[in-house]
Amino acid sequence: MITATLSALALIGCSPPTGETKLPTGVKTVEVPSDSILGEYVVVQIDGAPPLINIDGYQPMITIGPQRIHFQSQCIFADWEWSRTGDVIEAEPRHDPGFAMCERGLAPGEIAIQDAFASLEQIERETAGALIVTGSGHRLELQRAPSLPAIASLVGEWRVAGIDGQSLDEPHGIALSANEEEIWWAPRCAGMIYSYKIDDTDFATGPRTSQPPADTRTPPPVCTIGLPPRLIDVTRVLDQAERIGRTPENGVRISGGGRSLTLFSQ
Repeated sequence: MITATLSALALIGCSPPTGETKLPTGVKTVEVPSDSILGEYVVVQIDGAPPLINIDGYQPMITIGPQRIHFQSQCIFADWEWSRTGDVIEAEPRHDPGFAMCERGLAPGEIAIQDAFASLEQIERETAGALIVTGSGHRLELQRAPSLPAIASLVGEWRVAGIDGQSLDEPHGIALSANEEEIWWAPRCAGMIYSYKIDDTDFATGPRTSQPPADTRTPPPVCTIGLPPRLIDVTRVLDQAERIGRTPENGVRISGGGRSLTLFSQ
């Protein structure tokens, strides 16, 4: 468990063994009320340089909620739960049972971000507006993520553009359809049908179901169509889905359990 103290409404904690992290000379910071840091951020610099992630099109994101800090970089993620009693803030890693991430090692930038939050020292705001996070000898500069329109429903036709942060390169692709209540892969007789609910950025699916026959006196039709090889991965993401949001390219990203699905309207 990591314990930090709010001094003058700034998040301040214990220094790491390597010594206190220093801000660059000439940088002015201001004290930050704890409720003013809530929101979604892009990590634009780590220790004075752009994040070393080496994945085009993906920016490391930090979401600070009332009780939870979430880090997402492509299919790499980490979470910390934090709470405040008086002037004392307590934060500790959150590990969801059964979570999975993509099968690759952590990039240097991803390691630095996780280390900084794991031994959080301080959160301040530069007078220019950036949020500065220091910890474990690292200095992160966070800028608020661009405001994107909320997603009210998935009504329409969608192309699966990525699974777990990797582009989907299939000869025939995977297309999904959705109305106000369900999302499915056609033909519906294949049984890949999910009910879903959206509440702001929260996303939840119901159990996968098969379409009932029009006439209940007759058995359901038999699907003879072959299934795309990656369709099983789509179902695994939807089975664990927790969050929904827009990508910088105006796509839709559904994620949960360390997995993600990127959709584009078609």
